[in-house]
Amino acid sequence: FQTSFEPLQPWADRTLMLDGLDMRSSTGDAHQGGVALLLSGEPWVPKADNPTKAETGGGISIDRHLARTLAAPTPIDSFNFGARSFGTGVQHVLSYDGPRLPLAPEPDPGRAWDVLFGDFTPPGDPAAEALAAARRGARRRIVDFARGQVAAIRAGLNRDNRERLERHEQALFELQGRIDASFVAPPASCVAPDRSDVGRGGDLERALDIQTDLLIESLSCGRTNVATIHSPGYVDMDMIPGLNYPGDRHSISHVHQKPNRARADDDNRKVTQFYARFVARMLERFGEQTEADGSSMLDHTLILWVTEIAGVDGHSHDGMRWLLFGNVNEYFRMGRHVELGGASHSNLHVSIANAFGLDDTSFGSFSTGTLDGVR
Repeated sequence: FQTSFEPLQPWADRTLMLDGLDMRSSTGDAHQGGVALLLSGEPWVPKADNPTKAETGGGISIDRHLARTLAAPTPIDSFNFGARSFGTGVQHVLSYDGPRLPLAPEPDPGRAWDVLFGDFTPPGDPAAEALAAARRGARRRIVDFARGQVAAIRAGLNRDNRERLERHEQALFELQGRIDASFVAPPASCVAPDRSDVGRGGDLERALDIQTDLLIESLSCGRTNVATIHSPGYVDMDMIPGLNYPGDRHSISHVHQKPNRARADDDNRKVTQFYARFVARMLERFGEQTEADGSSMLDHTLILWVTEIAGVDGHSHDGMRWLLFGNVNEYFRMGRHVELGGASHSNLHVSIANAFGLDDTSFGSFSTGTLDGVR
C-alpha cells in the first residue's frame, strides 16, 4: 500500500483496490454532484435555474436495489448513517429510491438506535415476544387497510398519479415484508446495545466509531443487511490533527489555490490516512464477529470505500479509485490491485449485485455488463 493507505496493510489479503473507474453518468459540476452519482447508474437531476449544478440523484442506488431484491427481508431493509452529515442536500445523500427520492443519512446515533433497535425483541423473553406479536398484528392490519385504499382509488387516476400510486403501493409491499421479517427470531447470541451508551457521536472519529458499532450490532442481530456511512467532504478538518491548512476538506482539496502545494498535498495524504485508520478499525471489528459456522462476519460481508472525486485538482470523475474489503460468496478475488482503464463504475455495481446472487446484467444507463478482471 502507498503511505496514505498504510493502515490497511494488515488487511491487504482481504482488499481489492480498483483504479481507473469512470463515472460516465457524470455531467456538469464534478464535485458538487459526485456524491449523488457514486452508488447510482444514472445522471443526477439538474437544478432548474442552473443545469450545471445537481439538484438531486437521478436513479436508484445499488444499496437500495440490493435491499429491495435480496431474498431474505429484514425489519429494516437498509439504513444510512451520517458521520456529521446532515440533511437531504445533494452533497449529503448517497442513497436514492429513484429520481428525486433521496434517503437522508442519520447523524444522531441515538435516533439511529431508535430506528434499528427501538422495537427489538430480545430472544428468550416470552412476555416481550407476546407484546411484539400483538404489535406486528396491529401493523399488518394498518398496511392491509392502506393497500385496500390504494386499490379503491387506482381506476380514477391519470397516468402520472398512477405512477405515484404504484410507488406508494411498492413501499407498502416492502413494509409488509419488513413486518413479516420481524417475526424471525434474532440469533440467541444477539444482545441489543444499550441506548444510554450511544450518546450523540461527539467528534468525527468518535461519530464514525459509534456508528460502526451500531452497524455491526444491527447486522449481528438481523435488523438489516445493507447500510451506508457517509462522511461529507466539508467536515471540520480541525478534527484531524497535524494539518498545515486547518479548515474544511473541500478547502484543502483545491491544492492549486494554496501558497504551498507540497503542504496541501501532505494535508490530503493525512486526511486519507485518517479515513484509512477508520476503515482498518471497521475491518478489525467485523473480523472479531464470529458467525454460527465459526467464520467471521467479514467473510460474509462486502465493504466499499470510495470518495466522490478522482483527484483534488480538477475534481475529475474519470480514473477513480474504489476499494472493496471482505467478500461475499467468494465472488471477488481479493488481495490485488487492478487497473481498469476507464471501465464504467456502473459495471462494478452489476458485479456487486451478482456477488449477492442476483442475475443482473446492467445497472443504470451506462453499464455494459459485469466488471472485467475482478474475479
